[in-house]
Amino acid sequence: MSDIFKAVQEIDEKGIDDKNDFLDKCINEWIEEDEKISDTLNPFETSEQHETFSSDINKFNEDCIEFIEYIKQCSEESELSILYMLRQGNTIHYGKNNHGVRMDKSVIEMTNNQDLRKMYKLMQIEFASEFDENYKHTFGEGWSLCPIIGESVVIEIDSDNSMDKNWFYEQSHKEPGEKSPNKKII
Repeated sequence: MSDIFKAVQEIDEKGIDDKNDFLDKCINEWIEEDEKISDTLNPFETSEQHETFSSDINKFNEDCIEFIEYIKQCSEESELSILYMLRQGNTIHYGKNNHGVRMDKSVIEMTNNQDLRKMYKLMQIEFASEFDENYKHTFGEGWSLCPIIGESVVIEIDSDNSMDKNWFYEQSHKEPGEKSPNKKII
């Protein structure tokens, strides 16, 4: 009979005592194997686990005001403006899409994981009468927000953060009673 079967039979007959060399050896091997697997998977950790946020709330608030002013400026132009907001790590980049090329206007340092949602809510409040909820689904990338403000501003909102991606999905799949009357899927 093999050592494993003998040890299992012995455990069945005598029960487990505090000093079982076989179990101690198995547990130690399991711990070592688990540590090896954990070390192997470390390079695959997400950037979300290492994000550090700015502590300058005043700077963030000033950047938000600048962002709203930028949208107002674009809405006053007679031509269609396709803007973007893109969260990358702990920063939010925004600007204008010019013939498919993103032209950065500015970068906002985030103070916490909820800042993209706060900025979206700020747009909803600031442009309440002109704000039209829309969503976009891209195969392989999932959902993103794509509100329209007035008749000349479209804002594509995306993120590399999984919590934001989940929020985008939740926003786009709200129950009918929760949806804005102006909701569209693009």
